[in-house]
Amino acid sequence: MSFVNYYNLIFYEDANILRNDILIATVALLTLLDYIIIHNKDQWKYLIKEFDKLSIKKYRKTKNIVYSIIIFIISNFIFSFYLLFAQAKKNQTGPYAPEFVSKERRQDSLQKAQQIEKLKKIYGEDKK
Repeated sequence: MSFVNYYNLIFYEDANILRNDILIATVALLTLLDYIIIHNKDQWKYLIKEFDKLSIKKYRKTKNIVYSIIIFIISNFIFSFYLLFAQAKKNQTGPYAPEFVSKERRQDSLQKAQQIEKLKKIYGEDKK
C-alpha cells in the first residue's frame, strides 16, 4: 500500500487512495512472490529447519533485524498516508474538497442547533 500511495502521489493530482489497477497489480505481484519464495515445493519447511539451526546469538540478531524491518515498513506506511492526505489538503480533493467541507459544516451546524434545542427543553427555556 505504501508503494501504491507513493505512485498516486507522483502520477495523480487528485490523490485518490484506492486506484484499482495499481492495487490489483501490487497484490498480484506480492501473491506471486509469496508463492515462489515460500510455498513453491514446500519451501517453508526448509526455512523453518534453517531457523531452528541458528545459534542464540544469530537468532537474536536475526530477530532484531526482522523487527527493525517491520517497524520501518509500518512507519513508511503511515508516512505515505500522511503525504497522501497532505497532497489532498493542498489540492482540495478527497475529504478536503470544498463541497465535502461545506456539507460537513452544514451537518455540524444542524447538530449544534439540535443540541441547543435539547438544552432549552431540559432547562425549560423553550416555554418562555
